[in-house]
Amino acid sequence: MDQWAEKVIVKAVTDKAVLIEYETIEVWIADELIHVDSEIWRKSDPGEEGLLVIPNWLAEKKGLP
Repeated sequence: MDQWAEKVIVKAVTDKAVLIEYETIEVWIADELIHVDSEIWRKSDPGEEGLLVIPNWLAEKKGLP
């Protein structure tokens, strides 16, 4: 599978990105790179928890296990 998919918590949002927390890692993810099957995107509210689906290469680049 070429997608990374895990439950995350939204920490903050902007017009173009979402700051997520996964385990102890916080990273910004560009909205344009979030897969359509994701429950989390730039319209999510801080504190919301849901499935984030992004490409594996991006997860590796961001240090997500």
